[in-house]
Amino acid sequence: MVRHLIVGAGASYAECKAANLADELCLPLINNFGQKMWADYNPVLLLHAYLNANGINVPADTDARTDFFELERTRRHEFNIELFFEYAWRERFRFPGEWENLIYHGILNPLVFLLSQGLWSKGIIDAPLQLSPNVARRLNAGDVILDLNYDTLFEIGALQAGKQITFLPNTPSQSSLWVAKPHGSINMVVNNERHSFAFGDLDWPGSPQPSDGSKNYAGFIPPRFNKNFSEHPVARTILASLNGSKPAIVTFWGVGFTDSDIDLSELYAAWCVEAKAIEVINPDRQISEILEKRFGNKVQHFGGVESWLGNG
Repeated sequence: MVRHLIVGAGASYAECKAANLADELCLPLINNFGQKMWADYNPVLLLHAYLNANGINVPADTDARTDFFELERTRRHEFNIELFFEYAWRERFRFPGEWENLIYHGILNPLVFLLSQGLWSKGIIDAPLQLSPNVARRLNAGDVILDLNYDTLFEIGALQAGKQITFLPNTPSQSSLWVAKPHGSINMVVNNERHSFAFGDLDWPGSPQPSDGSKNYAGFIPPRFNKNFSEHPVARTILASLNGSKPAIVTFWGVGFTDSDIDLSELYAAWCVEAKAIEVINPDRQISEILEKRFGNKVQHFGGVESWLGNG
């Protein structure tokens, strides 16, 4: 039976905790994304403009991050990272170069730093992964991994488990797992001028940019409210490889179903409606309840990878 595994930010966070990393070295979740990624970077122009456009008057000489994080804590439905990225995307032409700065300095660089100081401190391919290799061992050739993370932790874990992987839309071999990364990946480079993209080896740290003008952060789609894959040709091409896919089992690992996942809801619905089993691996049981209400199917909940593995 074909399984579709959707891997979210909670999976990467769980890998960090399983490796006993200090909290400051763990990869971000949606609720601490800005605080984790912007410790040494300030999206000054965009953040001031976003707050001022929403009725918060922040003086030009004030660090708007402080105001934003407090508003995110106290008025989350009005001010959060998904709404900020929506504003930044919508206004990107009004602030030339700031969107690229935001993605490069506000996502790629801090992400690579956290990985290099934490899970990758002794090497990329030799990262001390405790969960992904075990999850990958449960998968069979032809199973699909929809990896929503920029990091390559699951793919490295699959390699450590002795699995072959193929990044879609490349043609998979009969013995490989199919990996789709529509939100971008540290090892994916995009050449906007040539309208092309490619995936590199898993040991590429993602920080140096290719000399031919390609950029790996150009394919990053941040957690943006109202994002639509139709606006992102790379993501659209990757997902087109899964058209008509009908899994028997759908497993969500570390997926939070935030507001920015609206563009994935139709894909999830198409997979879940006819699936024989839907599984959720997440410490938060409410995620399973959300899925049951959304799709009307019974969802089997697992508090962690260990209990999911034990069920196999």
